[in-house]
Amino acid sequence: MTVEQKNYLKNNWLTLANLLVLLTLAYNLGVSQTKIEKDIDVLKLHANDINLHMPFEKKIEVFVPRVELDSRLKNMETMLERIEQKMDR
Repeated sequence: MTVEQKNYLKNNWLTLANLLVLLTLAYNLGVSQTKIEKDIDVLKLHANDINLHMPFEKKIEVFVPRVELDSRLKNMETMLERIEQKMDR
């Protein structure tokens, strides 16, 4: 390198460092943006797939609380007892 080139680099080293920093930031931003887009695609797939994401109305039909079932069974037992009592008379 010539003396002029060395002096130019000494005087403008900050510009080169800034360029490297900007390139690094741009690369990291691109990588993170790609990851975010992949995550969004996975969420869209999950939202549209009925097997993965069951609608709320279907959940209510499938997952009936046990307390409700127990109370219905108890009511049926009492009704059957009343019917039996009336039949015995």
